[in-house]
Amino acid sequence: MSTQEIEHDWWQAFYEDTPFELFLERKDPTEVDRTLDFLIDKLGVKPGSAVFDQCCGMGSVATPFAQRGYRLTGVDLCSKYIDAAQNASRLHSLDSQFFCDDAFTFKVSHQCDAAFNWWTSFGYASNDKRNATMLLRAIESIKTGARFALDYPNVPFVLRNFAPREVKEYRTEQGTVRIVRDTVIDLDRGTRSQRWTFVLADGKEVVQDTTLRLYLPHSIKELMESVGFAGVVFFGDVDGSPITVDSPRCIALATKA
Repeated sequence: MSTQEIEHDWWQAFYEDTPFELFLERKDPTEVDRTLDFLIDKLGVKPGSAVFDQCCGMGSVATPFAQRGYRLTGVDLCSKYIDAAQNASRLHSLDSQFFCDDAFTFKVSHQCDAAFNWWTSFGYASNDKRNATMLLRAIESIKTGARFALDYPNVPFVLRNFAPREVKEYRTEQGTVRIVRDTVIDLDRGTRSQRWTFVLADGKEVVQDTTLRLYLPHSIKELMESVGFAGVVFFGDVDGSPITVDSPRCIALATKA
């Protein structure tokens, strides 16, 4: 497996064709609360504010965000994720709307008071300019002076803790799903390529490949500034700690200049 083998837009089918949603289910309410507390504080928003969740998935952050009294708009390319988010919104009578669309091209029709992109939904394209277009859609979707938070892996931490193979098992209503993730780091191209093998409860295997551009914090800052963001600062986790080589995450916070 190499990056060259995964040059197509792998994300167009990956989330529809695999049970990756097992990774997206946030069953620990404490984790969700810590994430929301961080975002509300750093984005500087109050209940009633309009907030954009770029690459919202199933609404695992957007839905509890809306439950706190915020007006949420979310977008994701995966139709089954959007269906789940819309169902949760209707179930709880929330002031939120979700669109099945491409985050590289989608922007909110009304400019929001803040935006965020969470759980590593950035850096999928091998081309830096194309990845920057997602940041451009984010800045176009918020008001001048509004803030945007981008959640991304901390590359020094990823390299220091590199594991070529990881195996996890999830219990579902249909039975146990086993997920094997084989990883290759290409230092020359600056990418992390992964082969995912999903062994379903009936024994069927689903194999998909993904790739992610590996951006150091200063490169993320340059990309964000290239589309008009300013005042970029970094955090190592939702506890608000400053980023270090040992931080598990690289959370960039910026303002629309």
